[in-house]
Amino acid sequence: MKITTSFIIVFLSAITVRAQYASEYIKLLSHWDSSGAPAEPIYDIRYSSCWGYSDPVKAKKYGIIGSSMGTHFIEITDPSKPVQRDYVAGRRDNCIWREYKTYKNFLYMVSDDQAPNSLQIADLSYLPDSVNIIHDSDSILQRAHTVFIEGDNLYCASVKGGSVGSATMAVFDLWENPGKPKLLRKLNDDYPGLVGHVHDMFVRNDTVYASCGFDGLYIFRFENRSKFVQIGSFTGYPRGGYNHSSVLTPDGNYLIFADEVPRSLPVKVLDVTDFSNLTITDTIVTRPGTYPGSTPHNPFMKGNVLFISAYLDGVYSYSMNDPLNPKQVGFFDTYPQNGNNYPDDNVYQGCWSVYVDYQEDIIIASDMTNGMFVLDVSLAMPVSETEIKKNGYVFKVSNLLINNYANLLIESPENESIEYEWKDILGKNIAIGKINLQKGTNHSSISVPQTISSGIYLLNLRSEKVSTVVKMVKAP
Repeated sequence: MKITTSFIIVFLSAITVRAQYASEYIKLLSHWDSSGAPAEPIYDIRYSSCWGYSDPVKAKKYGIIGSSMGTHFIEITDPSKPVQRDYVAGRRDNCIWREYKTYKNFLYMVSDDQAPNSLQIADLSYLPDSVNIIHDSDSILQRAHTVFIEGDNLYCASVKGGSVGSATMAVFDLWENPGKPKLLRKLNDDYPGLVGHVHDMFVRNDTVYASCGFDGLYIFRFENRSKFVQIGSFTGYPRGGYNHSSVLTPDGNYLIFADEVPRSLPVKVLDVTDFSNLTITDTIVTRPGTYPGSTPHNPFMKGNVLFISAYLDGVYSYSMNDPLNPKQVGFFDTYPQNGNNYPDDNVYQGCWSVYVDYQEDIIIASDMTNGMFVLDVSLAMPVSETEIKKNGYVFKVSNLLINNYANLLIESPENESIEYEWKDILGKNIAIGKINLQKGTNHSSISVPQTISSGIYLLNLRSEKVSTVVKMVKAP
């Protein structure tokens, strides 16, 4: 269904806007904004959350961003040239909250603003021509604060209205009919009164990590898709506040969560290997030394890299290869208007969310004032394994981000020589050399050719008995 609007689209190319935004190892590819998206009257918010969609059949990519008026569908197949392909108006204007998730080719859109409001479901398979709205009604639910999809289950937080009524969290089946979600269970059915509400949830398999605001973090198992069983909780922790949202590391051992209120609370890294002994192992502050500083809002994982939407500070990224020692690997300031000034109270400006699940090393970020940013994060991504085991050899790389030297620890089963070769990402030879190894542990520093510019490079290591390739990033 193609919807005609009076929105005037303003596209700012990467060339014209790149200089406006401070960044490190995260590059601006393009920026999309609409002069037709007014600020809602309470917090002056123009844009809210974002999501993404990749069409495997047509080989096209899209960014999806919510505005005060509705939802915008932006094609970013060429990430330097975003093009709005469609727009769907919300049930009401002047919305603060819009949230999104996809199931197959279907998009689920919710808002937690006052009535009139609705659950909207769109079939995205008609893009780039248009999106097809297959459900826009308050018959199932009228409002939800956030949504999450795992498997065939749609999880909705803080549900109000419709046939569901009121629920701290409700789960729906999507497999039977994606256009008509079927209620499976409400958290209230099993735990009435346990928490005042659920703000957001992260789900892996049947384990639900529920961020419950000032009630803290609660962990449930959604057993046999029929009932909730509480298996853990984390409340009253140091420097805690409004438990807002979370994400699990790929190995499932650490949950990273943000407390939104009061302002400037650090992100926590929580060891969840034992639900009876949940322990904070580290904290993250986006700009150490600045207080009150910015407020972390939403965390996301792309491989072993953590991305945080951090309101006034924009997007920050951290390597989680060692979860006990997160290392900042990049940032991009989507909201330069604040400079280095941080108000004394809670401010809802800057980066609301990011979407990180494209196969390529790009992400999108939504800024509450400035719109949608398409960002190249290849320099912020650890681009190789830090430890490679092969044919009795062990290669350990201590610095994937290189400048003058690449430092390797090589465990060799015998005395021998290994040749190395630097190549660019296209495979062009740049420099060659040799490492003499002794049986056992060897520490080697391989010179980085000083003629190369910043970017991704390949270090090829080979002998008669072993060969491997390490991807590295040359720092600017």
